[in-house]
Amino acid sequence: MTRALVFVACACISTALAAGGYLEDKDHLAKHQNAWRAIKSMREMYLYQRSYEKAVIFEKDSYCIRAYILANDSETHTATETFRFVVNKKDHIEEGVVEYFKVLNTTDPKSRRVLYFTGGKGDPAKPIELPVAFTNYKSCLILRVPKAEEGGAQNACQMWVDKAHIVKPSACCQFIYDLLCGPTTHVIYDKTQCAREDAVDPLVEA
Repeated sequence: MTRALVFVACACISTALAAGGYLEDKDHLAKHQNAWRAIKSMREMYLYQRSYEKAVIFEKDSYCIRAYILANDSETHTATETFRFVVNKKDHIEEGVVEYFKVLNTTDPKSRRVLYFTGGKGDPAKPIELPVAFTNYKSCLILRVPKAEEGGAQNACQMWVDKAHIVKPSACCQFIYDLLCGPTTHVIYDKTQCAREDAVDPLVEA
């Protein structure tokens, strides 16, 4: 029975993608995909895992990636965030940059699902589009990454987890991630490897 359900779920996902959209692109699911509300609700969050290997925002080997809101502008719907991350495991040196998340339209059901990220390795004039697949506005935020799919990745996603829940992410969030983004997973956060960074205030200059 379990195998049959998994097969049906995978078939539904494949059909949705073949039709040019994502499984979660349904109007009745919009209440779980408000990008601006999600960013404001999760003041400090970590990139817990992603479903593709080649990084499209930070360097390939970066890990312990966390984001902390410095300010948010409700008029322009722009959040200023400081991102802290370790560039590679060999040197274990943490770097910090200030980047931006923006929502272009908070009233249109489709547009308000999309975050635009400016910074990282990208062109400031061409922000990276990150549609919200799911968020519970408390502990997790699952983002689609179309740019990674342009490079050949399938069902490219990131799962960000609020700091208060990073040790044990919500089982519900994990299930939704596996359903929408699986089966490949690359874990970015490791409690043991990131212990030193966790102890440092994100506002301390890198």
